[in-house]
Amino acid sequence: MKIITFGSLQNTTEPSCYQFYRNKKYYYYYYFYYYYYYYYYYYYYYYYYYYYYYYYCYFYYYCYYYNNNYYFYYYFYYYFFYYYYYYYYYYYYYYYYYYYYYYYFYYYYYYYYYYYYYYYYYYYYYYYYYFYYYYYYYYYYYYYYYYYYYYYYFYYYYYYYYYYYYYYYYYYYYYYYYYYYFYYYYYYYYYCYYYYYYYYYYYE
Repeated sequence: MKIITFGSLQNTTEPSCYQFYRNKKYYYYYYFYYYYYYYYYYYYYYYYYYYYYYYYCYFYYYCYYYNNNYYFYYYFYYYFFYYYYYYYYYYYYYYYYYYYYYYYFYYYYYYYYYYYYYYYYYYYYYYYYYFYYYYYYYYYYYYYYYYYYYYYYFYYYYYYYYYYYYYYYYYYYYYYYYYYYFYYYYYYYYYCYYYYYYYYYYYE
């Protein structure tokens, strides 16, 4: 009889290290497929040999107990120690590989989890503050640019039109002032001159 051990199944079903690193994205698929396949056949052969040896011992018990007690004790102790060490190594390797793969599963899981979230938030805040300061830099730049631009623009035109209308007003004001001034001046001048000569010749 061939006893199915963990090593024999492991060598036939477990993917190699080369295959693991080469097909890293299929790691979890191989992992769960391997354990499903392994435990299915493991329990299949376990219950198969369990009932096989159970009835086997049962048979020897009734066959040799009344004839020769030596055979009964021999098979009894033989199968007792056999199943003792069988279950001992079974649970030993079971919990060993269980915590082994459990540890590495969560190790790689949290490793890649924090790895991707670290770089995700890193680049997120990087571009966030980058565009934030970029936006506000150009915002205030153009703000103050146009602010001073229009400030000096209106300042210039304000004083320009101010002085323009100012000089324009005084120009026409003095123009008309002197115009009427000289007009009335010459008017009264000739008027007086006329009357002067008129009375002069008239009364003379």
